[in-house]
Amino acid sequence: MRVFKHSTILCWLFLFAISPSVSAQSFYAIDFIENKGQWDGDFQFKAIHGSSTIFFNKKGYVVNKLEEEGYRNLMHNNLSIFSKITQADSIEIEGKNAAQHLHQSAIKSHSYEVAFVGANQTVNFQPGKVSPDLANYFLGGDPRKWKTGVRSFYDITREAIYDGIDMRFYSSSNGGLKYDLIVSPQTDPSIIQLKYDGVDHVKIKSGALLISTSVGEVKELEPYAYQIIDGRRVEVKCSYTVSKNIVGYKLGAYNKNYQLVIDPTLEFSTYTGSKSNNWGFSAAPGPDGSLYAGGIVFGSEYPLSLGALQTTFKGGTGQSFGQNSSIGGVDIGLTRFSNDGKQRIFSTYIGGSGDEYPHSIIVDGSGNAVVQGRTSSKDRDFPYPVGASGTLQLGPLGGASDIYVIKVSADGKVVMGSILIGGSEMDGANTNAQISVSPSTLVYNYGDHSRSEVILDKNDNVLIATSTQSDDFPVFPAGNSRFGGVQDGVVIKLTPNLSSVIFSRYLGGSKDDAAFVLSINPVTNDIYVAGPTVSADFPGDKTGVESPNFLGAVDGFISIIGPTGQLKKTTFQGTASTDFIYGIQFDKFGNPYTMGITLGKWQKRNALYGNENAKQFIAKMDPGLTSFTYTTAFGTSAAKPNISPVAFLVDRCENIYVSGWGGKLNLCDPGPYDAQTVGPLGMDVTPDAIQKYTDNKDFYFIVIEKNADKLLYGSFWGQSGGEVDHVDGGTSRFDSRGAIYMSICANCFGNNACPRTGTNPGDPITKNMIITPGAVASSNAALPGGCNLAAVKINFSFDGVDNGIKSAINGVFDTSGCSPLTVKFYDTIAMAKTYIWDFGDGSKIDTTSLPEIIHNYNVAKDSSFRVKLISIDENRCITRDSSFMQIKVGINEVDMKAAAVRVGDCSSGTFTLQNLSVSKQGKPFGAKSFVWIYDDKTKPDTTAQQSINHTFSPGLHRVWLKLIDVGFCNQFDSIPLDIYVFSTIKADFKLSKDTICIGEKVGITNNSVGGVSFLWGFSNGQTSNAYSPPDQTYSTTGVKSIKLVVRENSPGCNIADSSTKILVVLSAPDARFDFSPKPSIENTPFSFINQSTGAIRYTWNFGDGATSTLVQPIHQYSKSFTFDVTLTAFNSFGCSTSFMLPVQPIVTELLEIPNAFTPNNDGKNDIFLPKIFGIDDMNLKIYNRFGQLVFESYNPSFGWDGKFQGLPQPMDVYAFTLIVKFADGGTESRKGSVTLIR
Repeated sequence: MRVFKHSTILCWLFLFAISPSVSAQSFYAIDFIENKGQWDGDFQFKAIHGSSTIFFNKKGYVVNKLEEEGYRNLMHNNLSIFSKITQADSIEIEGKNAAQHLHQSAIKSHSYEVAFVGANQTVNFQPGKVSPDLANYFLGGDPRKWKTGVRSFYDITREAIYDGIDMRFYSSSNGGLKYDLIVSPQTDPSIIQLKYDGVDHVKIKSGALLISTSVGEVKELEPYAYQIIDGRRVEVKCSYTVSKNIVGYKLGAYNKNYQLVIDPTLEFSTYTGSKSNNWGFSAAPGPDGSLYAGGIVFGSEYPLSLGALQTTFKGGTGQSFGQNSSIGGVDIGLTRFSNDGKQRIFSTYIGGSGDEYPHSIIVDGSGNAVVQGRTSSKDRDFPYPVGASGTLQLGPLGGASDIYVIKVSADGKVVMGSILIGGSEMDGANTNAQISVSPSTLVYNYGDHSRSEVILDKNDNVLIATSTQSDDFPVFPAGNSRFGGVQDGVVIKLTPNLSSVIFSRYLGGSKDDAAFVLSINPVTNDIYVAGPTVSADFPGDKTGVESPNFLGAVDGFISIIGPTGQLKKTTFQGTASTDFIYGIQFDKFGNPYTMGITLGKWQKRNALYGNENAKQFIAKMDPGLTSFTYTTAFGTSAAKPNISPVAFLVDRCENIYVSGWGGKLNLCDPGPYDAQTVGPLGMDVTPDAIQKYTDNKDFYFIVIEKNADKLLYGSFWGQSGGEVDHVDGGTSRFDSRGAIYMSICANCFGNNACPRTGTNPGDPITKNMIITPGAVASSNAALPGGCNLAAVKINFSFDGVDNGIKSAINGVFDTSGCSPLTVKFYDTIAMAKTYIWDFGDGSKIDTTSLPEIIHNYNVAKDSSFRVKLISIDENRCITRDSSFMQIKVGINEVDMKAAAVRVGDCSSGTFTLQNLSVSKQGKPFGAKSFVWIYDDKTKPDTTAQQSINHTFSPGLHRVWLKLIDVGFCNQFDSIPLDIYVFSTIKADFKLSKDTICIGEKVGITNNSVGGVSFLWGFSNGQTSNAYSPPDQTYSTTGVKSIKLVVRENSPGCNIADSSTKILVVLSAPDARFDFSPKPSIENTPFSFINQSTGAIRYTWNFGDGATSTLVQPIHQYSKSFTFDVTLTAFNSFGCSTSFMLPVQPIVTELLEIPNAFTPNNDGKNDIFLPKIFGIDDMNLKIYNRFGQLVFESYNPSFGWDGKFQGLPQPMDVYAFTLIVKFADGGTESRKGSVTLIR
């Protein structure tokens, strides 16, 4: 942007506010890529914004917009191509094949041009802040068009479109595309005319500009303008004009001699709202800023969305918890929250008959979630089948836990792929697979046993770092690595749909090792894996590395693995004591950064910020691991770490982000991890911290500037009092722009966690966790006996200037109050060097170097002011941002008071609700000044000040008295009242099913009213005193009775009630089978011999994705492997049992194509089908002599029967093309002809 000495008019607009799906794909900043000749066409820059591509040329710019539904299908069905569409190279890097593929997708598009009418012919684009990314383009066969070192920019300015008028394009703080029209002093803005060619029509609606195209509407938001005159802001009216698709701008009166400027931050915090105990594990960002949260659930009352993938709680076997207790089985609860935390986009269970834990989540560009963790489900009912393809199962499985990966669609309704991997011992857990374990060599912090990570490469291949204790863990290719010790790390690379393994390998020495984290070098595509080790002989070439020798009791390690699985390099990292690496990330130049904890004295090298006596460290190394670029430690001087880190990021400006939690789990209940961390108290907190207070049992966030030059941000997070805010395992993530997405195990047991007892003061909750207004759930619904997962998104955005103005009144976030009113404004991001504040009341505009300011409003009548903040730092990637808010100041205040009085004796549920509020200035209340709001879902009562009667049902109730009269300056203030109502007892419960099969679980929901004690009898020898009893199973058939007795034995109220339900338990069949040949014969199908009894129908799963419902099926395998074949038998009641046997086919690669076939239904040579063995994929196409495609198949078992559209085709010679991909990754193409003979 040019700087003018006198005055500038800047008309600020959103160029595209197209649709939610477009915004979703524009979550990251837009790059403007220079055209050095790598692309055909007369344009100078190109930018991609979701489903739209914009070309900037001499006349103006051209927009090519894809139809939204087709765009979404493209993302879903052409994932590997889409991953490249969203890159700078666009689709051209795919060449002809990709173009053909997209052509088959039949996606619609629309192009239109915006031309500057009467503009200057001389074009001068001035690039802004350069991106660190450089790209190389080798498009087509003409070397003259091969360009290297192509730059991209964060903004561009086209100077002198008209004399005295520039136009600047840049990315908004939320990833949208903006432009500014910059009008110099004494220049007439009416000369600006933008002609829209190629659109259906252009119109103005509610101040915004709507451009209609054949693929939907494009919306440009209402323009806004103001001037700064003598330090004060003067708003200028600005609106669109439209005439015959030519758009102009109409400005109100303004001073042409002065500059006219036309132009966050806690995003959200919410509980899941689960009524069942729900512990927080993992979180990840979606492409639209949504938050995916994964935790474990202990019951059937997790909130679910309509059409959820799994709507029943399957539970598990339960595990030991601590030294003297046990805990019930768990399923995963996976919820996707909207980007503002106000909606559940989906919410579902994920689990089988065992226990499942979500260690790590990653989300692809289409919003599909890849979840990785461990499972103890032994009956192969988890993960899930995907249509006919099934879950890929690798290895013998069956240890204490196995590794699972599951890919869930963006709407949470479909499994897009799943895999189960494991040897005969424990896999997927570090040291111990129990839900809670004590500290050990490689388990320092609580939750370390559930450390592992899943990420995606640029092609959406899935990469995993985790651990195993199996010496028969499935390794691919066979022999690429060996099991080294009691526990090794493992690194696995899978295809995007989880249908096959690209490689799988051990990573460890002769003692214990654990692979915690991994990341991909953006320059070399090598995989860097890190974690802790006690193996001095940890594998990998250590020539020339920073630390070739083992250093202490436990060391961190970093290993470089090539894209196909070969181990290239390893270095140790640590001190003479214990060191753990918990994070590894890269900057844009391929330099690796690590983060972890130490019990030794960490070196501080080439860094200004830090504390050598602290126990949390960060380090930057060169890509070859030969030396530190810099390294430092942060935190307080202590013998132990402050926190257990859970998230790590290096942003595009090379700033460092770390999140973690620390402190004693519970002050009333000493535990084995109490001495592992000293807590976050005393760690650096910046003035703009979201939370400056801590009870030393909280989360802590820190952002450190590039090269560890200084602290940018430090804040605590969590409730004060009660149980520590923590995670029970797993990883949370930052997005690339510096927003944290966290799952927290929060508010466990509420004030029951550490209550006051006798002289023991306990640890009561004095401050609740901050929850944003309108959140999905504002409180822990599992109280008093459980926890809730809290999903938290905080946007730091230190990668460039971003801002978000917020106001506090009396220390509370608020935007309205009573005069005289003192308001504290602050920039919630606080990354700038200069802050310009305009308070909207005509007072002088203030400029500060601090991100906060106090302003006093004193009014004689009710007033509203628009407050503007401009944050500026010319040295940032993005130099400035603006935000505004409304402040309302009034003169009439109400002192809110209320009380409740029972009407009648203690059996009555009727209360008189008394409104005792007082108008301080004497302004009378109106007939609708107040509203009483009830928790029993009855209609709220809108009243004046008089008292009212309300009758409540039995139980504990809360009502609110709320001031809703906008004539008072503290409108919307409210006060709560708690009301206790006693009633008669009613015993009642509901069974999940009235009829079950033997061995099947029946769930029980207690719907009783009142009561203190509960006694259950189940007719299976089991009893329970719990309010919500465990699911029941039966080992005998027949009619069973389930009885509940509910009692209350309080003084004067000794009553009881009972309820009985009948349950029918049905018999189940016995599933059995055998197979031949034994032993296996090369390229020979298996015949399966059904030996089941008591069954009438069957389903077979052959373990390779194929299924059958035949009684005695025959199946041909396509590769050598050990497949688990499962037969499920059903009887007439619908009850089923399953039986599994492994088979080991011998398959060698073979491709034979017949030259003729005779489809005459004689059972001989009726189908044209190449004889193929040892392949993963196939594509067969057959054409008639006119070039018409008459048949296509992707299934090696599905051939042509000589028909087209159901009609027999004539005897003739037909052409075919065949492409096969063999199991070893090799491909082969064949073309030829086949004769159809009748």
